[in-house]
Amino acid sequence: LRRSFKVGLTNSNVKIIDGEGSGYQYTLLSIIFCENAGNDEIINMKIATEASGNDVFLLDAQPLAAKQTFIWNDKILLWGTDELTIYLSSSGDVDVYCTYIEQQFA
Repeated sequence: LRRSFKVGLTNSNVKIIDGEGSGYQYTLLSIIFCENAGNDEIINMKIATEASGNDVFLLDAQPLAAKQTFIWNDKILLWGTDELTIYLSSSGDVDVYCTYIEQQFA
């Protein structure tokens, strides 16, 4: 069981999960977003499959109201060198906390 977090997420891409390589599997359990600055924000979350730049959006322009929390708890599987990245549509101040299971297969 692992965790990853970012304090003060803005409009820059942040890798929440950065796949290690062949034989690794990541099961996303939950991601919590909390807006801190008192402004409405827009969340974007995507997977770069095999770190190729071919992005699959999981959240595309998800609204997050001022001083509110949004919880993503759908189970998603990442494999190999998949990368999970998150960013806001504008500069802002959102904390992100992610829990996941990391498995390595020989």
